Parts: sequence; C-alpha cells; structure tokens
Amino acid sequence: MNEELNAAASAAAKERYDAPIYSLLTQAWGGEMIHVGMFEDNEEPLEVGMERSSHCLAEAAALGPDMVVAEVACGVAGVARHLAKTYDCKVRASNIAETQLARAQELTEADGLEDRVTVEYGDFHELPYDDGSMDCWWSQDSLYHGGDRLRVLTEARRVLKSGGRLALSDFVLDPEIPDAARPHIEDVVGGSNMWSYERYRGALEVMGFRLLETFQGFRPVSDTFARLRSRFAELEADPAVREAGPEAYDRTLYRLGLWIEEADNHHIGWGYWVAEKP
Repeated sequence: MNEELNAAASAAAKERYDAPIYSLLTQAWGGEMIHVGMFEDNEEPLEVGMERSSHCLAEAAALGPDMVVAEVACGVAGVARHLAKTYDCKVRASNIAETQLARAQELTEADGLEDRVTVEYGDFHELPYDDGSMDCWWSQDSLYHGGDRLRVLTEARRVLKSGGRLALSDFVLDPEIPDAARPHIEDVVGGSNMWSYERYRGALEVMGFRLLETFQGFRPVSDTFARLRSRFAELEADPAVREAGPEAYDRTLYRLGLWIEEADNHHIGWGYWVAEKP
C-alpha cells in the first residue's frame, strides 16, 4: 500500500512541477530558490528571506569544505548552487520533475559549478546513494508532497554517515484543526496527510536523531506568499500566461492568496529541524 501511495504522490508532484504554469511561478520566486523565507522587516525582498532561511539550516548543520550534501526535491538547484558557493561543499541535487532538472542543469553550467553540483534524477522515497555516503541530507519545503514521510526520513538516515546532519524544513498543519477542515487546507497546499511540527520532531527523535536546532512559526509563510503573490500578479501580461492558460494563471493567483489566509488563521505553519545521526 505504501509503495502505491509513494508512487501516486511522486506522480502528482511531477505533474505539478512539470506544468507550464510552474515555470511562470518559478520566475515569480526569482528563478533560483523556491522555499519559505525568514524576514526581518516588510521591505526585504523574497530572495533575502530565502537566503536567510537556508543560512539558518546550513549554520546549524555546520556545512563546510569537502562535505557532500544530498539535496532532495531540489527544484532548479538554486539552493544547491548557493550552498556550493557559500560553504565550498559538494552537492548531489536530485529531483523527479524533468523540466526543473533541465533548467537546474542549465543554471549550474552557466555558473560553472559542474565540479561541485551534480544534478540528477532521484525520488526521495528511494535515493540512489550508498549507505552512509553523505555528510548532510537536505530538504527545504518538499516533504509535504511525499507519500510515506517515514520512508523519506528513513532514507535520509540510511544515506547519512554517523555524525552526519539532517537539515529539513517543511510546511506544517496545526494539530488542533478539525478533521472536517483538513481536506480544504490540504487542497490549498497540494499535499495530503500533512504533519504537524510536533509529529516531525517526534519522528526524528524516535528514529534516534539528536535534535540540534528547531523552529516553528506562521509568519514566515504569510510573509513569503504575500511577496510571491505580488510578484506573480505582475506577470499577468507575460506571454507565458498564454501558453500556460489564463485559467491556470487565475487559479494559481487565487491559491497563493489562500496560502496567506490560512497562515494568518494559524492553520498552515512552517518549521525546520536540524538533527545529527548518531
């Protein structure tokens, strides 16, 4: 049953990220990173906040030269390139969306980082890496698309060396939300069976990880999606809207507004966890 769940979740995520409208949304994100940011004031641009959230995880994970990082669900590998340039580490960046993989390879070659960033196909439910081969396993805001999250975390533990670090951030659901409200909220985010902050923390502890640093909050979600929606609204006249379809554009703009609403209602939050494998 879990294999079917994982396959269905991967297929749905692949379809979403390979859709023409997502190329336009990636443009609104800034063309590089695609994840929640942490902002110090209302004037900071999206890119600054996203770099800050990545920096928080990287510092807690103690990234450094000669380390090998497995970044799963890498998008267009913007984080992978940032980590390679900032921390002089090597990154194996994997994804299942072919459109994003092609763009990731183009951008990596343009930056001249092929020696430090490897872009490859990989499903985080079953990674193509040897046991104990990675210094760090990295995922920002992608596990909510997964089928069996315990399987994903088990894979993370498998590929990490002893003493290796897990750096994870993801959207979380308020555990007090009534069951009747969950389908609407999960439809907003495009992910089913969302976990709470506490469930992620508990799963990592049960698996034997030693938690080093954690964070939870709602403000980063609303701050991020307010900026993203504003940028996406400015792209209405872009020729890519014609290719993606006006209905897809309008639907995406509407859903971005729902992200902000549900975060302000303290239904959808965000957290990160940095932990060490014993």
